Amino acid sequence: MKISEGDGKTCVIVPEKPLEPAKQYTVELSGLKGITGTELSETITFETDAGIYVKEFQITESDSDGSVRDIKESALLGGKITVDILLGNESGAEDSVAAIMALYKGEQMVRCSMSDLQMVSAGDDIHKFSMHFDVTEDEARSGKIKLFVISASDLAPLMSKWESRKAVFVSTEGSDSNTGEYDAPYKTLAGAVRYVGAGDVIIFEDGIYEESEIVTFENGGRENAPIVLCADNKGQAKIVFKSSENERLKTREKINIPRKSGGYITIKDLVITQDESATASDNTTFDIFINCRADNCCFIGNEIYNCFEEPVKAAGVSNILVKDNVLYESVHEGIDFVDVADSTIVGNTISEIERIAVMVKGGSRNIKVYNNTVYNERKNMDVALSIGGATDSLSTMETAENVGFEGYNQYFWNNVVYVSGSGSINTALLFEGAKDCMAFNNTLSGSGRGIVLSNAPGIKNGWEWDPVTVNPKIYNNLIVNVAVSGLEDKSDSQNPVSDYNMYYNCKTASDIDGENSFVGTDPIFVNPDTGDFRIQAGSPAAGGGKAISKYVSGYNGTRLQLDIKDKTGTDRGAVWSIGAYQPLE
Repeated sequence: MKISEGDGKTCVIVPEKPLEPAKQYTVELSGLKGITGTELSETITFETDAGIYVKEFQITESDSDGSVRDIKESALLGGKITVDILLGNESGAEDSVAAIMALYKGEQMVRCSMSDLQMVSAGDDIHKFSMHFDVTEDEARSGKIKLFVISASDLAPLMSKWESRKAVFVSTEGSDSNTGEYDAPYKTLAGAVRYVGAGDVIIFEDGIYEESEIVTFENGGRENAPIVLCADNKGQAKIVFKSSENERLKTREKINIPRKSGGYITIKDLVITQDESATASDNTTFDIFINCRADNCCFIGNEIYNCFEEPVKAAGVSNILVKDNVLYESVHEGIDFVDVADSTIVGNTISEIERIAVMVKGGSRNIKVYNNTVYNERKNMDVALSIGGATDSLSTMETAENVGFEGYNQYFWNNVVYVSGSGSINTALLFEGAKDCMAFNNTLSGSGRGIVLSNAPGIKNGWEWDPVTVNPKIYNNLIVNVAVSGLEDKSDSQNPVSDYNMYYNCKTASDIDGENSFVGTDPIFVNPDTGDFRIQAGSPAAGGGKAISKYVSGYNGTRLQLDIKDKTGTDRGAVWSIGAYQPLE
C-alpha cells in the first residue's frame, strides 16, 4: 500500500509499544482522509527498516507572545508546535519517507500532522521535513506529542524517536502516595516537587491546598526544559501554608529554590499565602514566600500576600523574571533583589507594604524595572522604588571605596506610584549608593518626597565606605502632589543629570542645578482617585518629554535593550510625553 496522491495531512498511526529498528510490530491504520477521499481501516504487521534513520530533529513550542522554546525534553504548555527533522537513508533502496507528529491523550491519538513526502535514496543528501499544529492549553494539560518516521511503501513506522514528558497533576482529592498522573494526582506541592525533573509541568487543579512544611526544589530544569509550577486556571489554585501550626515554617521561607537545584524553575498563576505571618518579635528576616538562590527562574502572574519579610526575594543570581504578580501585605519588602544580575521586574502591582515595595541592592546590575504599579491605601510605606539600598558587607558584590556600589546600570521607567485613602509613602523613588542608573517616565503622586538621591549606609553595615550615588540620570518623570520636595539631593552625589521632568503641586520642585524641567499646571489625569494616571489629550505633560534610546549602557561595557513603549504598550514615536503614559487620543 502506498501513499501516492493527496497531501497526506491526516493519518492515524497507533503503535502497540515503542518501536525500534529491525523488529516486528503491528500497526492499526485508520483514515488517510484527504489522500484518497476514502477512509481505510487495516491492521498491518511489519518489520521496521533499520536503514532509514533520524539524523537530527528539533521540536519547538511558541506562545502568543512569540517566545519559542525547545521541548524535546519537556511537557507541553500550549501553543504552536513545530517539528523540523532531518532524515537519512542507509538501506540501499530508494523510498519515499514521511514523518508524522501526533498529539495523544493517554494512548488515544487526538490528531496528527504529516510532512510532505520526500525521496531519500542510499547515499543521498540529508532531507529536511517540517510540520506543525496548534495545541490548546486544555490539550496540553493531559496531552503528549509522539514523533514517527514512516516508509511510504508499507506505511510502517520506523521508530518512535521522541515523546514529550507528561505533566504532573495536583488535586485536593489526590494523595502524595499517587504517581502524579492525570488520574492519580498528588495532594500537595511538597509531595509533587519531590519527583519532578527538567521539563516537567506541575499543574494545580482548582481548590485550596494546605501545606505544612517548607517546599524545597531539589531538582531544577534546563534552558529549554524548565520545571513549571502553575495553576490549571489562573488564580483558582490557592496554596495556604499552615504557619500557625509550625513555628519553623512561620519564621522561614515557604518555597525555597536553592542554588544546588540548578534553577530554570517557573512559578505561575498561583495564589500563595499563609494563615499566620511572623512579627517583629519573632526576630526573623526569613518569612519569605519565594526565596530564589538559583539562576534562570521566573515568577509570573501570581498573587502573594501576608508575610513579614517579602513575597519574592532573589539573591546572588542572574536572569530572574518577576512579571505580572499582585503582591501585598508585607511588613518589609514586596520584591527584594540582592546581588542580582541581568534580570527584570515588570508589570507587577504592589501594595500595603511597610518598608520598600521594590528594592534592587547589593551590587545588583543590569536590572530593568518597568510598568509596575505601587500604592498604599492603608499602611505607611517608607520607599516605593529603591535603586540601590543598604546591604551588609557579606551580601554585596564589592565593598572597596570607589569600586563597590549598591547598584549598577539599573533602569526604572513607566512605573506608577501613588497614595490613596489613609495610606502614605515617604519617598516614591530613591537612588541610594547607585552608579550609572536611570529613572525616566515614571508617574509619582502623593508621596512625601518624589525622587531622592542619597548615600548608602555602607560603613554602618560593614563596608569600608558609604557609597555615594554616581552619574544618576533622571528624565521625563511626572511628579505631583508631593508634600516636601519633587527632587532632592540629600547626598554627595556625583554628576547628576535631571531634565524634562514636570512638577505639579509640590512644596519645592528640584534642587539639581541646570535642570530644564518646569513647574506645570494640572496634568489632567483620567481618574487619579481610582488609580488611573493616564493623561488626557490636553495635558501639559503631553509632548514635553525627551526621547530615550532603547539601547543603553550595561555593566562593564555590556549593552542593554529597553522596551520604550508607554505603560499601555503604545509606541511613543518621536514625540515623548512626560510620565508613564502617552496622551489619550
